[in-house]
Amino acid sequence: MIKDLITTMYQEGCSKGDITRILERIFEIRCSPTSLSILIHVVKDKKEEFKKRRIDKWYPIIYVDGTYLKIRRAIVEEEVVYVVLGISEEGYKEVLGFWW
Repeated sequence: MIKDLITTMYQEGCSKGDITRILERIFEIRCSPTSLSILIHVVKDKKEEFKKRRIDKWYPIIYVDGTYLKIRRAIVEEEVVYVVLGISEEGYKEVLGFWW
């Protein structure tokens, strides 16, 4: 549960300091910067693995769209994130990729 929370907070743009403060206030958990960095590194690896995976399935319908999200780098700015969504012959939706 905590790992999922940390992952979500990081994906939503929280800094490492923000995450540490939130964990301390809500759960009274002290997370070392090293432990937090390891968890965030795992998230980044999973993201890269997802983006580089081979897509073998055929999708008769593909949507490409973009949305503006606030992304934290040096400062928080709105950037467009492009998402490609495939719909299988059975009607299942799957995110095929995303780029910003």
